[in-house]
Amino acid sequence: IDLQSLMTKGFLNSISCGEELTLQFGICGREQGSEMRWFDTGLHGVVFHPGNAYELNGKIYMDAPVYKNPKALLEDLTTARNGKTSGGTVANPFVFEIDLAAGTVKSTQVSDLGAELPRIDDRLVGYHNRYGYAVIGEPAHGPECASRIGKYNTFGDSMIFSRHVEGEYVNEPIFVPRELD
Repeated sequence: IDLQSLMTKGFLNSISCGEELTLQFGICGREQGSEMRWFDTGLHGVVFHPGNAYELNGKIYMDAPVYKNPKALLEDLTTARNGKTSGGTVANPFVFEIDLAAGTVKSTQVSDLGAELPRIDDRLVGYHNRYGYAVIGEPAHGPECASRIGKYNTFGDSMIFSRHVEGEYVNEPIFVPRELD
């Protein structure tokens, strides 16, 4: 993202991608002045909306949908204003395990479904979470149709879905606990 261009030309005119680039995460310590360390996933992709991240036993775990074809995504974003997209651009949910000591990243795709705008119970942000909720796009209802909410499992078990009602669409889910603490 070209920040200077973002200020004057808007979002879509400020982003670009190189097909040779891979998805990387920059991580720095919590101490003031900590150096940024870069971890390469080896994946070609883009993340817009992470679900959650937490540290456990010297590793950082993060779940996020990944657009595996950034060039197609940019083309779809550009033409979507005209109501036309290729229909092939989806973000698949991934879990990343970043091993700080080894300097490695393990990337695991947890579903083949298109998912975006992941959320968890806000009380768990920064802590271990097994489940998250995301908007699920289903090609059977239109290529960019946000037709249901999916409850995904970061261990990769199958998703649980809200029901689909023809002509109704969903947006970013917000978790509401049964009882307030």
